[in-house]
Amino acid sequence: SLYLMSQEWPNLPASEWYMHRSSKEIHKESEDYINYWINRTVRLGQIEFDSPRYLYYFITPLILLSEYAKDILMKKKCVMMLEYLLVDYASQYLNGNFCGAHSRVGNDAAFDTRNAEAASYGEYFFEDSLKHILPDIAFAAISSFKLPPIIREIANNRREPYSQHEIKRSRDALRYSTALNSSVYKYTFMTKNYSLGSIQGGLVQPIQQRSWSLTINSPQKNNIIFGLHPYVSEKELGMFFPEEPSFMLEKIDAVKSGYTSENKWVGGSPYESICQWKNQIECSYKIPINVQYQHVDIFLPGWGKYLSVDSLGKKLIRIQYDSCVVTIVPKTVFTLIKENDNFRLRLSLDSGKTSYFLACDHVDGFNDFDDEKTFCGKVDLPEGDRKEDWLFLSKYLESKNGSGILKIKHGTDERILDFTSTTIR
Repeated sequence: SLYLMSQEWPNLPASEWYMHRSSKEIHKESEDYINYWINRTVRLGQIEFDSPRYLYYFITPLILLSEYAKDILMKKKCVMMLEYLLVDYASQYLNGNFCGAHSRVGNDAAFDTRNAEAASYGEYFFEDSLKHILPDIAFAAISSFKLPPIIREIANNRREPYSQHEIKRSRDALRYSTALNSSVYKYTFMTKNYSLGSIQGGLVQPIQQRSWSLTINSPQKNNIIFGLHPYVSEKELGMFFPEEPSFMLEKIDAVKSGYTSENKWVGGSPYESICQWKNQIECSYKIPINVQYQHVDIFLPGWGKYLSVDSLGKKLIRIQYDSCVVTIVPKTVFTLIKENDNFRLRLSLDSGKTSYFLACDHVDGFNDFDDEKTFCGKVDLPEGDRKEDWLFLSKYLESKNGSGILKIKHGTDERILDFTSTTIR
């Protein structure tokens, strides 16, 4: 806003601005800030990443800048960033759903990301109709920005399963950390029937983090399975917000409803560790005795068909959701709690620890996953490469960490966003 307004009134003195700086000073500072954000995002990974709630906070300003910036270079970079963020979204898009792990998701979309703000952009750019209309979509509708067909193809081609590695970044830490932010390693396995995605666990974003999710491609509402430890701490708030930590904990529920509840639906935990290999995931927890809540929850949509539940013997739960069968193996005692139209699977701790294994497969290809204890540690990266090497790596996207270059691929088509020279090839 400041960039465009100082462009509109370029010669105002400092006395005419509430910031008490001239138009030229404000314009230069705004330009520097935008360039700084772009450079860090395309080279090191995005903060506030892949959020069904907050994606529009990036898309809307970029649309306005790409449409109205008079500087040709700024206009070009903002068009490239629109493509960059939208192809990232497209690679995790499944018939209206925003799949995988998220930096934050609101309570209204905790069970169904088709209810979130980003859904309107998915429908507008990737689909032929728009059902989820929100005011911000008007900026996209009146702009001259056109999504390249290759990105739309990526959003809708789910004929073959694929894995995607990504690097994102945690929110800037203001306290309790020696590093400003840390790398977040994100992994998504996508099929036409479901998508399973996760980060490595830990606390990377306050209050509304989604560490892993399994999204079922179904017309049924509430189509997401996810789990969390309901961590509540003034240290979490103090790490990411500047106010006095104890004061924030007292007042937080007034602005972020449910944060202090043991029954909350969103949030990260420093005591969580996640390991995923394609359609299988294992989540482990080691929770100190002085931590407020001593349990872990898994959330299950209520419309599934329960094939088996055994809390004493094999500790195995098997549920069919449309054409998908989900297997959950809790490693400690659990209870199944009815919650509105859904279920909450609550695991107790054993000496401060618990874990669970989860797998999903198409009903025709279902197996017993006998190797559930050995899949962790497997990688599907090129030989000699590490997850630290790739900002994006999948059949559709390639970007080396630190390069500032994103290669977009679909079949024989290719598009390259080169932020080092600000060109599209």
